[in-house]
Amino acid sequence: MTVDKPWLAQYPENVPKTINPDQYESLIELYEECFNRFRMHPMTICMGVTHTYGDVDKASLAVAAWLQAQGIPKGSVVALMMPNVPQYLPTMIGILRAGYVCTPVNPLYTGRELRHQLNDSGAQVIFVVDNFAQALEQVIEETDIKRIVLSKMGDMMGLKGILVNTVIRQVKRLVPKYNLDDPKYNVTKFPDVLKKGKNLPFQAPKTALQHKAILQYTGGTTGLSKGAVLTQRNVVAAAMQSEAWFRPVTSEINEVYINMVMALPLYHIFAYMLSLLGMRSGYTFILVPIRVICLDLSKLYPNSRSIFSQRLILCLKACLISQTLKT
Repeated sequence: MTVDKPWLAQYPENVPKTINPDQYESLIELYEECFNRFRMHPMTICMGVTHTYGDVDKASLAVAAWLQAQGIPKGSVVALMMPNVPQYLPTMIGILRAGYVCTPVNPLYTGRELRHQLNDSGAQVIFVVDNFAQALEQVIEETDIKRIVLSKMGDMMGLKGILVNTVIRQVKRLVPKYNLDDPKYNVTKFPDVLKKGKNLPFQAPKTALQHKAILQYTGGTTGLSKGAVLTQRNVVAAAMQSEAWFRPVTSEINEVYINMVMALPLYHIFAYMLSLLGMRSGYTFILVPIRVICLDLSKLYPNSRSIFSQRLILCLKACLISQTLKT
């Protein structure tokens, strides 16, 4: 223990006193290490549809290649407005792989809130799920958005996705009407991005830890939300710190078989960092895309075992009861 760092004496025995994020040249190197190590292992499960680490790797490369083909300058900001659906992580990683900066957007934002973040961040492209396209339509003329990638909830769910999209739009009526058909909006459907991107050349840009990776906006509780600039080094260091603290617990079990229920929204920095923590150990993420979880997660995913699931279910039920009492 050093005199100026007395807290080190309180660290658990197996937790290192320091980490070395400089062992990676970039955040992308960390991602690629995870893809190569766990390529055949399930990475995400959503509504019974599984994608392996290899699947996510290929999809993110397709997104990256498509973005580069649009002629957008390196370092430009790309907005990502999606809930926890299978296309979220491939899109975010693809944005970073292409050499751009990602700004995650709360899909529940009103038009006013969305306009503020798009303009403040300087975003030129936005990936958005059609459930939330109405808010974008309201403010698109007041932003610098030059390209829109429009996705549906089931776009990466294969045949089941057709059913999911039909139920969401026609039965549950969860897609408010919007009109982005004007050619000036330059709209591309997400499946077309994947289809075209896999046939386009991808040139891995030279990136370094000091380069910007994410513009993470605050919740706006005390005023207008503010963008926190996260460099690649910030993200790598946070992932390694999290791993250092979790490792003494998770090392007691076979980590590659850990399932993590991802009910927290991935656009939130906490959930995003949990995804990196999990990727470094081959976790499988059980994605929960719905806003209000009124189902018992053990029934929604009966064959999944998670080290956090039961406590999470109780917590979510308590939140729902509390919200019901308020309204």
